[in-house]
Amino acid sequence: IGRVTLGADGRQRLRPAADYRRLDFVRVLRRAPPPVIEGPGEIIGPLAAQPDLPPAPPEARQ
Repeated sequence: IGRVTLGADGRQRLRPAADYRRLDFVRVLRRAPPPVIEGPGEIIGPLAAQPDLPPAPPEARQ
């Protein structure tokens, strides 16, 4: 498919192995790095307020 190289500006570049003259279509997929988790508070957010539910009927408690 190709090779990833580091450009003079420090950015990653793709050097395709394909012959450009015979190439009809190219799809480029980019992926952003995942966000950095700084502390445990960012892993699990606050719990949402739970709705007040009516008590279960007696036959459902068995």
